[in-house]
Amino acid sequence: MTLKIERISGKRITLIYLSGHLRSEDLNELKSEIELGGPRVTLDLEELDLADIEGVRFLNLCESAGVSILHCSPYIREWMLQERSRPKDHPQALPAALGRTNDVGSREPMHVKRTERKKRRTTMAIKNVVLVHGAFADGSGWEALASILKRDGYKVSVAQPPETSYAEDQKYTKAAIDATDGPVVLVGHSYGGSIITEAGNHPKVAALVYIAAFALDEGESCASIEQALPQASKAFKPDSNGNWWIDEEQFAADFAADIPPEKAWFMAISQVPISTDSFTHKVRNPAWKTKPTWYMVATADRSINPDQERMMAKRARAKTIEVNASHVAYMSYPKETAKLIEEAATSAPVHQ
Repeated sequence: MTLKIERISGKRITLIYLSGHLRSEDLNELKSEIELGGPRVTLDLEELDLADIEGVRFLNLCESAGVSILHCSPYIREWMLQERSRPKDHPQALPAALGRTNDVGSREPMHVKRTERKKRRTTMAIKNVVLVHGAFADGSGWEALASILKRDGYKVSVAQPPETSYAEDQKYTKAAIDATDGPVVLVGHSYGGSIITEAGNHPKVAALVYIAAFALDEGESCASIEQALPQASKAFKPDSNGNWWIDEEQFAADFAADIPPEKAWFMAISQVPISTDSFTHKVRNPAWKTKPTWYMVATADRSINPDQERMMAKRARAKTIEVNASHVAYMSYPKETAKLIEEAATSAPVHQ
């Protein structure tokens, strides 16, 4: 398979996605793309195979020059480290070395099937999960999901952003991340997606998971997404203090139509209002541009237009699933939500 190069330039960073086989004859073209990308370039190696040792050397040179590498599979990373440690006159450092030697001295072809490469990426599972609720709700809604994750061996933390301002919501979420003892899968629902989009830049965060959530781009807010393609619900109402609520009579139908009525009733009377500041804050540095991302689309959502969810998932290049759920998909589909989070935890690369 020939190499395919896709360059996406943003205001702050340029992402270059590579797929196929990287061969020595491709290096000049790739070098040109990197130079065109400006001072901050990230190479995404999710779909990449290496065809010869020159590609390994090139990737090492890229890293030494400050180019970031994302989704580097364990076998490529191991070969890069081996190449760095070899003397320049080592026989295996020659371009003719098209494979790597394993611990027992046998050779393994570099053209490894993609399915086999994916198995190798599960060398270190992430065990910490931080859950971030959205508007009109609090962390108690995560209970069923948290119980599944706990049963499966994960350490779960539930952040409780107050929704009084975007800055405060960042503060509380980052505090929950700081309290973990290792790499984190950061999960956001609804407005919680806006929160994790910035908080996900925390160095402990290894993967992002959006559940019917706002995966905002630079300069966007939750309000701008809703205005661009409005949601079905018309039940959002402001009060005189600059906060927004959902009309209690319409809460179940427009927010939580597929959970038991008594739960939807209690959520309606105990809802946490969201401030205008939180809802209109414009994101500056989206973490999904540099970190692996997963997304659950709720196809019966009346609080965020499902087509907007699909759009946000697609541009984030998220691994996406769809469920026939209301806005609270994590409550009506906790098993499916847990499965998506656990996929992120077992497949996201962890940099030590």
